[in-house]
Amino acid sequence: MAEPTDSGRVTPAIDTEREALLKTLVAHGVRFVVIGGAGIQSYGRRYDTLDIDLTPDRDETNLHSLADALNELD
Repeated sequence: MAEPTDSGRVTPAIDTEREALLKTLVAHGVRFVVIGGAGIQSYGRRYDTLDIDLTPDRDETNLHSLADALNELD
């Protein structure tokens, strides 16, 4: 019997740590973009990664918000 073909599409699943990070950043109003493997996954594509890569807006106010958010997670 032939194996089903892999379309490369997956339902993105997010682990609880990444979800908590993203929720905290959003709650603090941090402006950022998800890049790397997690960015690829956000489009529903298969890509194995266990981390999340972000790039924040480098505006000084945004960086202070980012620091506050990260300190809350610590």
